[in-house]
Amino acid sequence: MSVLGPPASGAEALERVLEQYGRPVGPGGVPAAMHVEEFESGYVVYASFPLPEPINGVPQPAEPGGSNYVVAKDNGEIGVVPNYPPAKAIEVFERFYRGGDAPTG
Repeated sequence: MSVLGPPASGAEALERVLEQYGRPVGPGGVPAAMHVEEFESGYVVYASFPLPEPINGVPQPAEPGGSNYVVAKDNGEIGVVPNYPPAKAIEVFERFYRGGDAPTG
């Protein structure tokens, strides 16, 4: 967890995450596209990678693993959560970093 004070925007939240953790790199050394999704108490920062090329015409699954980052608006706390869709990442952040009773599911 890192605390730097409240971020002024989603762009600043992204900048902080990249400064602290770097830009993820996918298979073949391709840098990830980065995304920021704002919610009431923070920003979810996550990467996306192109899907692997099909093999013999068969689509291949994305590489497993990775992390998302959530930057709190009130104090700049950066939480690391599993690579879930943004809504689930927010839920995990609220539950584990903020002590909230976020719903499960």
